[in-house]
Amino acid sequence: MSGAADTYAGYRVRLVETLRGRGIRDLAVLKAFAETPRHL
Repeated sequence: MSGAADTYAGYRVRLVETLRGRGIRDLAVLKAFAETPRHL
């Protein structure tokens, strides 16, 4: 997905930050949330 078309990238970054704040430390989980695009 191109950067211009990925309008949810910022939301995913914030979600990962929220998960970290709630104690999620598994890098595989955080990476999956950071890289998985939203479904349309």
